[in-house]
Amino acid sequence: VRRFISRVWDHCPTRHCEIFQARYSFDDGSLEIKKLESVGKKFGVTRERIRQVLDLVWLKLRTVGVEEDTYWLQRTITTIKDLEDLVGMVATI
Repeated sequence: VRRFISRVWDHCPTRHCEIFQARYSFDDGSLEIKKLESVGKKFGVTRERIRQVLDLVWLKLRTVGVEEDTYWLQRTITTIKDLEDLVGMVATI
């Protein structure tokens, strides 16, 4: 999995990787999904821009998963993204 993730980082701009790592606590190891607003403040952009960047990284994760013939990982990534979207929708109700 680490090798796969490092290949994805090779295909993404550094700032996008940093945003993704900050959102999912890869940068501090807290195992907490941080709010878009707090990540946006850290990088000096809006939460909408953070959402857009994360969507691009998720797309790249899915694409590289298909290219690398790691279907199981690609399905897991899709499931995680779908769950995150569902939780986000419920939180806004």
